Amino acid sequence: MGPKKKGAGRASGGSAPTDEQDNAPRPPAPPRRVVVGPYAPPLSQSNSSASIRSIPSRAPRAYTPPLLGPQQGAPPADAGTVTPPPGFNGAPPQVQQPVGARPAGSPGPAMLPRPAYNPLGPRPPVQAATPATGAPVGPRPPQQPSAPSLRVMLPAEVTAAQGIGKLQLKEQSGAGSAAESSGTPRTTMQPTTGKDIEPALRPGFGTLGRRVDLKANFFKAACSKETFFHYDVVISPDTDKTAIRRAVIRELVRTHRSTTLANALPTFDGSKSLYTARPLPFHSREFTDITPPDEVPLPPPPPGQPARELRRFKVTLSIVANINMESFKRFLEARSLELPQTSIQVLDIVMREMALLSNVLVGRSFFNENVDRPVNLSGGLVAWRGYYQSMRPTQGGLMLNLDMSASAFHKPINVIDYIPEVVPRWSGSTLGDADRVKLGKALVGVRFEVTHRGEMRRRHRIMGITRKAARDLKFLYNGEEISVEGYFLQAYNYRLRHPGLQCFEVGAKKDVLIPMEVCRIVGGQRYPRKLSDSQVLELLRIVQQKPAERKRLTESMVARNDYGRDEYAREFGLTISKDMSDVPGRVLNPPTVVYKEMNQKDKLYQPRDGAWNLRSTCLYSGVNIDRWAVLSFVSRRMQSAVANFASRLASKCNEMGMNMNPATLLPVEDWLVGDNAFSSPREMTAALKAVTSQAHRTDPQGLQLLICVFPSKEAQPYGTLKRVCETEIGVVTQCCLARHVQKSDPQYLANVVLKINVKVKAGDGEAPAINNLLSKELQGKLPFINEDNVPTIIFGADVTHPQPGERDEGTSVAAIVASQDWPYVNRYEALVSAQPGTEEIIQNAEGMFRDHLIAFYRKTGQKPQRIIMYRDGVSEGQFYQVLLHELRALWKTCAKLEPGYKPNVTWIVCQKRHKTRLYCADERQADRSGNIPAGTVVDRVITHPSQFDFYLNSHTGLKGTSRPCHYHVLYDQNKFTADAIQDLTNSLCYTFARCTRSVSLAPPAYYAHLAAFRARFYMDSAENDRGSVSSGSSGRREAGRAAYRLPAIKEALQETMFFC
Repeated sequence: MGPKKKGAGRASGGSAPTDEQDNAPRPPAPPRRVVVGPYAPPLSQSNSSASIRSIPSRAPRAYTPPLLGPQQGAPPADAGTVTPPPGFNGAPPQVQQPVGARPAGSPGPAMLPRPAYNPLGPRPPVQAATPATGAPVGPRPPQQPSAPSLRVMLPAEVTAAQGIGKLQLKEQSGAGSAAESSGTPRTTMQPTTGKDIEPALRPGFGTLGRRVDLKANFFKAACSKETFFHYDVVISPDTDKTAIRRAVIRELVRTHRSTTLANALPTFDGSKSLYTARPLPFHSREFTDITPPDEVPLPPPPPGQPARELRRFKVTLSIVANINMESFKRFLEARSLELPQTSIQVLDIVMREMALLSNVLVGRSFFNENVDRPVNLSGGLVAWRGYYQSMRPTQGGLMLNLDMSASAFHKPINVIDYIPEVVPRWSGSTLGDADRVKLGKALVGVRFEVTHRGEMRRRHRIMGITRKAARDLKFLYNGEEISVEGYFLQAYNYRLRHPGLQCFEVGAKKDVLIPMEVCRIVGGQRYPRKLSDSQVLELLRIVQQKPAERKRLTESMVARNDYGRDEYAREFGLTISKDMSDVPGRVLNPPTVVYKEMNQKDKLYQPRDGAWNLRSTCLYSGVNIDRWAVLSFVSRRMQSAVANFASRLASKCNEMGMNMNPATLLPVEDWLVGDNAFSSPREMTAALKAVTSQAHRTDPQGLQLLICVFPSKEAQPYGTLKRVCETEIGVVTQCCLARHVQKSDPQYLANVVLKINVKVKAGDGEAPAINNLLSKELQGKLPFINEDNVPTIIFGADVTHPQPGERDEGTSVAAIVASQDWPYVNRYEALVSAQPGTEEIIQNAEGMFRDHLIAFYRKTGQKPQRIIMYRDGVSEGQFYQVLLHELRALWKTCAKLEPGYKPNVTWIVCQKRHKTRLYCADERQADRSGNIPAGTVVDRVITHPSQFDFYLNSHTGLKGTSRPCHYHVLYDQNKFTADAIQDLTNSLCYTFARCTRSVSLAPPAYYAHLAAFRARFYMDSAENDRGSVSSGSSGRREAGRAAYRLPAIKEALQETMFFC
């Protein structure tokens, strides 16, 4: 044991370092105007200071224009004199063509005027605003019956109970609803309470596509017992350490099984519940003097209490309930719609009990260094292989889902050997402040054992690292002041080899100091923090097995576990098959993708294996770029390469249908600022502001696009650049790595063009940029979107949470995106909002829905009569909470926008973080990578017994084994068939703007995910302060919980897809 500190338990100069923010890699961003900036909820919601509007209203600030008005109606009675927009009285609006094509024989990439725009017939007219009030004016086609006129209530008519700033719309007497007069389908009544919200049941099975035979990593299980018994566990003295509680119960069973427990073999959940397969011979019983083995680490005893007393526990078992498995069997047979959670929980606990004896449990995964040879990672870490298992109720009955896993663990080595892996430049002496903090981030909270006392290997947990070295840390010992170095020599006859090295602080008060050189890290400790980019790549190489190899490893793991010999499984009557389940699947046909030829004719592509090529092809609608520049954070030795890249990029943009000025606004050679500015946020900010200021002096309109060349891929510089350009300057940026700039590969240039085209804002009177459309969109045959001419909006939502150790770990970011280009689904806008960390339910959903619905009405002139939501990031245990809070927030929003406005809603949860893997039973049916083909859908055997869900593998696997996305339709007023929702979702996956292949997740959810991650960059600024944020939908404030304020995005970027 090391010495204690003097005084109030503090050493002279020792305090634990504070964690600094990890430079975590961020994912790429999506297209569409991400209103990535903070969002301010309506004043009726509590705590509007949690975030700030990122997209200000285009209408006068005096009031907010209504969403409503007739779907095809006359101007409001008090709107005043208005000049009708083009296309009034049913004539198609005269907007310009999306594709800026060159006339035949025109020379070079000159800036050319755009031809007239006419994609698939006339688009819905857009509402115009009056100069006086901004009230919307809706065109009324002659064939439509007259709709009721609406007016905006004046501020004096809005009562305090309705909320300041809220708009209420009144229908004038003598007219029906807008939905009835326009001929749109009547909507169903919305549920009024949470109890009225029932999950959607499966309407049937899909039939589209060709048959494919699959194997799934689900193993059939059976349970012969009809009743289990639940007992409450009370352990005294109480402890929140799961390992200690398990050790106490395990010792109780070992000691009393053959006597008091009547040979029953219980299973324990690690908290307060114990289950048996047979009744115990008592209702309540107290067991005393339960002493776990010495190797179980216990906390230090309170002052004056002997350590041996702390190892004696008292346990009380009391009967709680009998668990009848008959209700669970009815659920499996779809004769009951409510899952008995306790039943499936018992089975899960039983199946993991034996594995806990020899494995490290992380979540639902078990790891063991003997499963396979550990693989060294950088930074003092090692990768262990393991497996995930979970009992699942499915259409095919009870099944065990098992898949391979890998995770990073601390190396079980001496700390002296660990330090060089984390601090490569360590010289063996005192650690500098930066290195000390870096080591502390890796080791604080880690358990170690001392090595200076022979066989007595006492274990401790690292609470901090002292600032001073062992030779300089002094305390009183036997009335004399002595250093830690001297104490170890005098007390243990141990001479420190590194007296200039700091010590670990241990104990609850950090009052015990132990030199690092006598410490050895205990094995089996998972690394809980975010891995670096290089560590992630090393770990991915381990887990990305080819399908055949992963299938072999999974089957061998089932054989290794040998569940037939599991005494807990036998006790509870559980049997597990050794064979994967046979699953019927279907491969959906890919949609036809539409681009343009050089002569502006439509060019159709039929994707193969989920991908297509853009050779000799133009974008469907290109944007004009006249003012752009290049800022290079690389050495001047790359000047010619950067200039060549800029020239080739401009040529590629024009070749693909954009109109881009071949000359940059500023000379390329003048703006090579070097890599010093790349590593310094302050210098990078100064360079960005300098180049944009110079551009404004050259052309008062400023830059439309800034190309930035980076020497390497690092999260911190990328985040700094995006935050500064999007929230302080107001310019669209595109980052390129130096190694790609040097090669200037045509395929790379084409990918950059795809991003630039959707990022840069179209000019006044120009059609919005669109990379490609689906032929179904053009033909009006996209299911439930435009085939029935019902205005439809698609929402996507996600919440991102901070990684452990991040500086903003108290803040989560929620994002909601919405399609704004009906009858198409290619342009999305987004709103983001900060909320307390770990909160998955979107707290500001009501206000965000409101802004999206109003924006849709402004752009299309239509009120959405159908709403489809793709919600990402929700676990099964949160399904009901999402429906209860977020779906009701949507209904509440609609009711406030207009009395009687009740669009039909379909709510779909997308899940990618699951462990389902599918393999082709016949390898000849697999794609070139050995994975299941793109478009594979499964809605039988392994899906929910009664609810509406399916697995869709919409993409082609490039590395490792493909993971299909699990879509669960929670609520459905639109009456989707299985074929309709599967075909629609698969088709949407071919509309992702940044690539020429289908993606694995429905783009609305994908965009929301990327938008939320982009907003996290904005919290990296040192100027960010914290403001209270409401917790949940009730508006309560939670003490100690705070969220960063999100800065607003500059107005110039608000209707661009700058986050792409």
